[in-house]
Amino acid sequence: MKKFTISIVLLVMTTISYGQGFDAYIIGGMNFSQIDGDKLSGYNKAGLVAGGVTSFDLKDGWSFQQEIVYSQRGSRATAKQLSFDNFSIKRLDYIDIIAQVRKTINDKWGLIGGIGFGTFIKVKSDVREDTALYKSDLFPTLGAEYQLADNLFAVFKAQYSISTIFETQNAWNNNLSLTLRYRVF
Repeated sequence: MKKFTISIVLLVMTTISYGQGFDAYIIGGMNFSQIDGDKLSGYNKAGLVAGGVTSFDLKDGWSFQQEIVYSQRGSRATAKQLSFDNFSIKRLDYIDIIAQVRKTINDKWGLIGGIGFGTFIKVKSDVREDTALYKSDLFPTLGAEYQLADNLFAVFKAQYSISTIFETQNAWNNNLSLTLRYRVF
């Protein structure tokens, strides 16, 4: 919880320091994820995404965005996969801080790309003795944005860990997200 509070304070301080000339958004949506390296496959684990974004216009259709979100990632076995592993669901909770650039393509579409750092918070697993040592997550992100209404945007993004997320084995978060962004100012 301390890491989350510090992250929020840093985001607010950065936003205040820029004063005017930025947009702020609230984010809500879903992650569809898997853990590459856990012997399961498929984007079978759905999780929540919620947070906020500040966006600062640069020039020529470019903007810089800072995003901070609570993100649920993990892995979930299908009925067929249950016999291959010893767990059916593993949820990994993170606070993600993402720095990204956005390029406006036309009046409705934009492309987004950047890098993020996910601070690991906790694990929820149906295996009581799940004692793997989980680590924070470093990942690139790439996606597209579509404007649905004046202040409402749909964003589809993909991200993939560039460092292993477990101390005891090689495994990487593999995540697709679909979120809505509402511009509050």
